[in-house]
Amino acid sequence: MSAYISIVKLTCRGALRSHVFQFLLAILLLGILIIPNTIKADGSAYGFIKVSLEYSLSFISLMLMLSGIWLGAQTMTQDLEDNRIHMIAVKPVSRPVIWLGKFSGVMLLLTVLMVLSSLAVYGFVRWQYRKAGLITDQENQESVANVRREQAKIANELLTGRRAYMPKMPDVNAMVQKKFQEQMTKTTQDGKRVLNVYTEDQRNKIIEELRRQVLASLSEVKPQTTYLWQYEGLPKDFKGNFFVRYRLYTSGTSQNAEKVAGSWGAVFFFEKKTDVAQKKAGGKDETEYVASYIPRKPEQYLTVSVNELEFPSEFQGGRIIHNQQAMIGFTNITAKPIQFQLADGPKILIKQVSFFNNYFRAVFMEWLGVFVVTMIAFAAASFLSMPTAIFFTLCYIAYGAFSLFLQGPIKNYGSVAAMPGMDKFGYIFSEILLTAVIPVQKFSMSEFVANGELIELSMIGAVILYQVVLKGVPLALLGIWIYTKREFAMASVKR
Repeated sequence: MSAYISIVKLTCRGALRSHVFQFLLAILLLGILIIPNTIKADGSAYGFIKVSLEYSLSFISLMLMLSGIWLGAQTMTQDLEDNRIHMIAVKPVSRPVIWLGKFSGVMLLLTVLMVLSSLAVYGFVRWQYRKAGLITDQENQESVANVRREQAKIANELLTGRRAYMPKMPDVNAMVQKKFQEQMTKTTQDGKRVLNVYTEDQRNKIIEELRRQVLASLSEVKPQTTYLWQYEGLPKDFKGNFFVRYRLYTSGTSQNAEKVAGSWGAVFFFEKKTDVAQKKAGGKDETEYVASYIPRKPEQYLTVSVNELEFPSEFQGGRIIHNQQAMIGFTNITAKPIQFQLADGPKILIKQVSFFNNYFRAVFMEWLGVFVVTMIAFAAASFLSMPTAIFFTLCYIAYGAFSLFLQGPIKNYGSVAAMPGMDKFGYIFSEILLTAVIPVQKFSMSEFVANGELIELSMIGAVILYQVVLKGVPLALLGIWIYTKREFAMASVKR
């Protein structure tokens, strides 16, 4: 153990003397202060805090990953290239202990930097929140109300940890197949069935077009109509207020913002009053409920931008969440169709944990990403030279990002079978890559914490199991094994 601790200390000392690491550290410290002030926001305290949460954590993680790659490659190869490894190898210390000691030393240093940086961002965000609530005696009543309203918005939408519930999706494949069968049962003018007229490639194109039509119908609210979204798995007997996050579009996914008019609403369940209590077969009282859709006051909404609306769970004796289900609706009173992209929900958001709890989960996941990247760099440097190890690690990360990119088109088709040939090939190829490659994006949680969305423990557990234990640990063990077999006597000699 004393040898292990000594190696850890020497590694930390050597890392601090690295000029490249000092340069990356300076960029890290400057980035924490500069990023929130340089990235464009809407000028409000809300926008400032959102930008700080969304970009500062990602920047910290990026800088520490680069530091981990450089230090991992340098620490493992410098002793070999300078022939100093013999001073360690002749000691009664096993090579796995040398490998683990160096890795622990680098990770100890990066962990301290991660903790200090994340605490600085957390303190900065809390300071901005308190600053947003400051008022002076000169401010009038309307200004005070606006300040209180913005501070409440920050607390409810950003500085919290809310679980997101997506609306229940119908069976899109079944709807497409039903429409397809209806078309294929038709006959041509000469009495032939349409199914026998089209080739297989033409039938696949028809199915693809029908899928686009079905998805469009599920996301489009026509003028003077009301669309209802159903949600399941909500908290039982929830009585607090909740939020609905949404984004409106006109003309498909047009990015031109414009104002549209509409009215949100919800189905409330009211207990039915009866003179005689109804009883179930088991002898328990059965309470009957009457469902009633209650719309809110019509308002104007801005398209493209993400908005949130607060809903009371109870109203005049009725409640929205009933049997862990709810129905939220939107009435379009504009002369043109309004569209909701399926990826945007609209989502129901219900608070589960405090902001500090959720922020700690985000920081832990970012740290885990740094841990994995540094481990990959150490594994590569166990048998490669320093430049090659850095290049190998960067390529490894790029392959992970590329694999996730190839999986993107499946969102438009729902299943692999419905995808066209090239997209299907790309998806299958990415699945093969992801069996061995770790996509670093899986560890990035800044978007969740910036939107006040809960980082689920099940999500964290899945990432640890599949990305760290099943992929990362075997890679590290392989690096340790190669390091134990490496011939130190063949270390390069300076000329």
